[in-house]
Amino acid sequence: MGSDASVTHMIFFIAAVLVAGSMAGVFLSVGYEMAKKIELESESMTEAMQSDIAIINDPAMMPYDGTSLTLYVENTGSSTLITSGLFVMMDGSYVNDTVLQLVGRSGAEWIPSTVLQITIDISLVPGDHNVKVITGDGEADSLTFRV
Repeated sequence: MGSDASVTHMIFFIAAVLVAGSMAGVFLSVGYEMAKKIELESESMTEAMQSDIAIINDPAMMPYDGTSLTLYVENTGSSTLITSGLFVMMDGSYVNDTVLQLVGRSGAEWIPSTVLQITIDISLVPGDHNVKVITGDGEADSLTFRV
């Protein structure tokens, strides 16, 4: 009878060790995946904090001649942006006719503190308007103005 009890205890002990070992493997795997996700999110947040833009036009004196509007957007972050993925929305609608030109620079690299001139071929009715500039990295700024 004592022998049966020790065999039963031994079986429970072995089962407990196997369950604990398999649970440790699961926890290690889940912990590793969580650590990787946190690392990727941290890198993404760091990059987002390093990039930013600002429309620097004076909303009271927008350069608009009746057929085209000129925006000046500064890279106010600390990372270089690429102008190729940039798009403009005027009053909530995507604007197709834009010409992008870096002020004082050539190429497509929009380095920090550099201003991007955006010329938009558009006819605006008198009144309030909202323009939003969005980079390919998701950085955005908007400005409300009146013509």
